[in-house]
Amino acid sequence: MSKINVVFTTLLAVLLLSSFNNKENNFYGGPKIKFIKGTTSVFKGKKSYLVKFDYSKMSVDGLETEAEYIEYKMKKKKTKEKADKWKMSWKNDQKNNVNAYVKMLARESKKTNLVFTTDDPNSDYEMLVVPSRIETGTGIKKSSVELNLFLKNIKTGKVIAKVHVPKIHGVQQGPTAPTTGMRVQVALMQSAAYFGKYLKKLNK
Repeated sequence: MSKINVVFTTLLAVLLLSSFNNKENNFYGGPKIKFIKGTTSVFKGKKSYLVKFDYSKMSVDGLETEAEYIEYKMKKKKTKEKADKWKMSWKNDQKNNVNAYVKMLARESKKTNLVFTTDDPNSDYEMLVVPSRIETGTGIKKSSVELNLFLKNIKTGKVIAKVHVPKIHGVQQGPTAPTTGMRVQVALMQSAAYFGKYLKKLNK
């Protein structure tokens, strides 16, 4: 089993464990997914999507930009070496987020004819995942993410749909999710599961 699959399996176990106590994420009666632009037809039938992430428009833990959050966290480290190590870890976690999100989305929508990938340029659409707000979680507060999804024509880059996925919770800091990266990824996987269930319902 590859390292990526091991990490995904670990996070999936954390997610499933947290779901039993995660009343905020009511997949059927919770906050609604909204189309800001376009129609649900872009997610119906047999279609494929190249998934990418853009972190340039998000706030983190109440700070307006990711740059402010990174600066704040690095200043708290005792040495430059530790600060640089933390920043590298944060950026590496972001790369892993894409795989975790896509794997969970594919898992939850597998009974549809929708295909999500991170590496197929011949997909029908590009799906750009743009977090607008991330909370990394503490010992008393769960992590969470709020997302906007932009569907683009793969050839022209024209945006044909924009979807808002509401705030979805992950887990608190603890033995099963001790690191910031793990807590954010669990929240993203919960969001992917939430959206995947929505897509499954659309394609019944």
